[in-house]
Amino acid sequence: MLAQYSLAKGHWLFDPAVLVWGTQFQADLQPDRLLIENELGPLDLLDNLGLTTGIAKIDRRGFNFTYVVIRLTLMQNARQRHILLGFVMAIPGLVGLTFGMSLWLLFVSAFAMGFFLVSMMLIM
Repeated sequence: MLAQYSLAKGHWLFDPAVLVWGTQFQADLQPDRLLIENELGPLDLLDNLGLTTGIAKIDRRGFNFTYVVIRLTLMQNARQRHILLGFVMAIPGLVGLTFGMSLWLLFVSAFAMGFFLVSMMLIM
């Protein structure tokens, strides 16, 4: 009976056929209003196994609302996925704040920089 569970992570055993089914199910989801991803764990975030199409759908932002549960021990790993993008996108705002001569440019630059710096943080 345990022979079918050939994928082990810690003291958990996984059936690869179920993971393939779940991955295909997530791949077939059409962008809609809500995506609920219940507990991204070490199999998904660290080993790139498990339900990885759910992570890809979150990255594409095809849903109006996305609710994701991530283990507290893996929050740093989840943040690292988007931290570089947030810093790169904040650079034009920093340049605008540094060299901007008009009030509207300063406001737009401050908004852009703040938006991208705050958006790279995950809500806990």
